[in-house]
Amino acid sequence: MVTHGYHGRSFSFLTFSFGFPVLEAVGKACKKPMDVHLMIVHPENYIQQTADTGAEIMNVQYEACVHLHRTIQAIHDAGMKAGVTLNPSTPVNVLEDIIGDIDIVQLMSVNPGFGGQKFIESSIKKVKTSSQIN
Repeated sequence: MVTHGYHGRSFSFLTFSFGFPVLEAVGKACKKPMDVHLMIVHPENYIQQTADTGAEIMNVQYEACVHLHRTIQAIHDAGMKAGVTLNPSTPVNVLEDIIGDIDIVQLMSVNPGFGGQKFIESSIKKVKTSSQIN
């Protein structure tokens, strides 16, 4: 993940990761903005639960959202900033119709799953391309 000027705490949730009770405990102790990235299908089902943990930012996986505009609006309605995360093989131009509605773009530079993967060099080009979308 490439961030510019971001000084928060980011937590990614996979189906085999830690759950909301742990996130709630971290949220109580966290002094910096907490960014929760839900790498799950139907993240819209967990928007209010994510907000209740104290998260200030909720990132959803583009590839997991059937109705991305609706999900982004619901995140904002819950009082959080909204972000969209793209897998390495997803082109950034898919954000053209939503870029004005989101607060953060997160570009993955490895495939979701496990640590120790090799950095995908084409991710660098995607950072530049994403910054040029209006």
